[in-house]
Amino acid sequence: MEKRNAHRLFSLTLALALCLGLLPAPALAAQTPVEYRYYDTATNQFETGTCETYTDASNFSTTWDAGWYYLPTDSIINKDLTVNGEVHLILKDGLQLDLGNNAIQLSPGASLTIYGQAVGNGRLTAGKGIRVPANTALTIHGGTVAAVGDDNCAGIGGGYGENGGKITIHGGTVTANGGSRGAGIGGGGDGGGGTVTITG
Repeated sequence: MEKRNAHRLFSLTLALALCLGLLPAPALAAQTPVEYRYYDTATNQFETGTCETYTDASNFSTTWDAGWYYLPTDSIINKDLTVNGEVHLILKDGLQLDLGNNAIQLSPGASLTIYGQAVGNGRLTAGKGIRVPANTALTIHGGTVAAVGDDNCAGIGGGYGENGGKITIHGGTVTANGGSRGAGIGGGGDGGGGTVTITG
C-alpha cells in the first residue's frame, strides 16, 4: 500500500512539473529607451537615434560581445576590457566609465562604435589606451573619450609593432596620447598608421 501511494505521489509530481514546463516564460522587464546622437554620412549631419535593448555597461564585465551597451551610472572597471564582434556604446551625459590604468582591446574583426547624447559630456577614459589594431574598427560619434597609450602603444590604435586599424571620428571630444614611440592616434611603435578619418 505504501509503495502504491509513493508511486501515485511521484506520478502527480511529474505531471505537475510537466504542466509547469508548458506555461509561457515570464516576459523580460522592459527597458527604458535611451537616445543617442550619431553622424549620418548620407546627410552629413547629426541625427538622434533611440536604443530600446541594451546591456548595462556598469556591470563590471571585462568582455563585451556584440550588441548595444549603455552606461547608467559612474563606473570603474579595473581590468582590461575585451571587445568581440560589433559593439555599440552609449555614454550617458554627465557620467564616466573609467578603466583606470587598463586598456580596451578590440579582438580581430571586432568593431566599437561610441555615441554621446545631447550634451555630449558622457566620458570614457582608458589609462592604457584603446587598442584598435589592423582588421578592427573604432568609430566615435560623440561623448568625451580620453586614452593614454602604454609603452610603445598608440593612445588609440595599434600596440607595439602593430598597424592601426580603421579609426573614424565624427564628433565629440577626443584626447589621445601615445606611449613612447606610439602615435596619439594610429600605429604603435614600429607599426603603420592604419586608416584615420576625422570629420566635423
